[in-house]
Amino acid sequence: MGLFLGEIEASHRQIKEGNRLYDIEQHGHHHTIFGGHDPGICASNFDSFCLWLLGFSDQAAEANERSIVLGGEVGHTFSVMISHTFAAMRKLFQDHWDAAAANAGLALEMSEEYGFATTSSSC
Repeated sequence: MGLFLGEIEASHRQIKEGNRLYDIEQHGHHHTIFGGHDPGICASNFDSFCLWLLGFSDQAAEANERSIVLGGEVGHTFSVMISHTFAAMRKLFQDHWDAAAANAGLALEMSEEYGFATTSSSC
């Protein structure tokens, strides 16, 4: 992904196109195929970083919220937990410590409840 190469605008465009193509009816089961997480949720999480790096913090927050809501619609707890982890990291970048702690706490609770051991150690 170009995001990790500093190609933030190009990454945002690619993710935006991926989100446009994503259809929950057609792709909502893909978490069973793609590494245990939903590609639409993953795209929104990474787009939140792109948007924040581009200076659009409100849109970045909306992308995070979209990923959490989509996770509930898909019914995939691991993806929701990952979304809370991304939200916590983005909020740390913005110096919103209490809000970051709230998302990290939710991610940690989910990790412990559902046995996501590798993630619980990173929260």
